[in-house]
Order: sequence, then C-alpha cells, then structure tokens
Amino acid sequence: MKSELTLDPKAVYVEGSRILGPFEMDKFISAIPKLTHRTIFKFFLWSGVRYIEGQRIHDHPEYYIQERQTIHLPKEAQKRLSRKLRSGISRLKGF
Repeated sequence: MKSELTLDPKAVYVEGSRILGPFEMDKFISAIPKLTHRTIFKFFLWSGVRYIEGQRIHDHPEYYIQERQTIHLPKEAQKRLSRKLRSGISRLKGF
C-alpha cells in the first residue's frame, strides 16, 4: 500500500519531521477548539517539560516562581526511569 502523503517542497524538514513556521504555528494553535486545551498545549510547547513533569507542576504550584516567571523542579520531580535505571546499574557495577 503506497502512502498518498506528499512532501511540500517549500517546507523545512529535519530528519523527516516538518518544521512549522510562526504563521503555520499560529494557525495550528487557533485550530484547537477548546481554550483549556489550547492553554495546555502552549504550556507544554513553550516550557518544554515532559507530560509527567507537567502533572507534577500542576500538583505542586510552589514549583512556579512568580517573581522570576520560572519553573523550578526539585531533583525528585525530575527523575526519569532511565536515570533511575542508570543509577541502579552503576551501583551494581561497584558491587
């Protein structure tokens, strides 16, 4: 089965993924019907946090520093499975 998807020759692609320009991004965001979904999308887009980190920020509003308009995640909020696995493996190597 052949794909009917054609690539736009004027668009910018990086490793097969299309990069949206500012006007395309605005059009994309304005197409999100619910304001809450748009807000959530913008939060993840501009903050760059992972979904699980976003959940932790939602559960702990103290992570947001209003004066500096920054998000500070303590070490325990940043832990990922791969980091946990690597630290466990390094402990085993010294065993």
